[in-house]
Amino acid sequence: MGTLDVRAIVQKGGGPKRLHEKITRLAKLGKLRPDQMIAEKTIYSWFEGGIPERHWGSIMPLCKVTEGELHQANEALRKRVRPKKHPDNRAAA
Repeated sequence: MGTLDVRAIVQKGGGPKRLHEKITRLAKLGKLRPDQMIAEKTIYSWFEGGIPERHWGSIMPLCKVTEGELHQANEALRKRVRPKKHPDNRAAA
């Protein structure tokens, strides 16, 4: 199987809404600390910026992925994202 992308990882957790619901349920059961909560809006933002390492511990068991898969997905996304341009149309340094 090829490298998973961020979207595929989130889908393994049931998609953004379902993944958020799972995280919320675990928090209510006391299985996650308050600082491990993840807003649904945050999950959607991962499609553009990758999954931050601070969330990996929560995401790995819910999406059944490894640290290596998360790293590869983030790296692949960063390679696809174009650098932002300055107003004079030069790429940012």
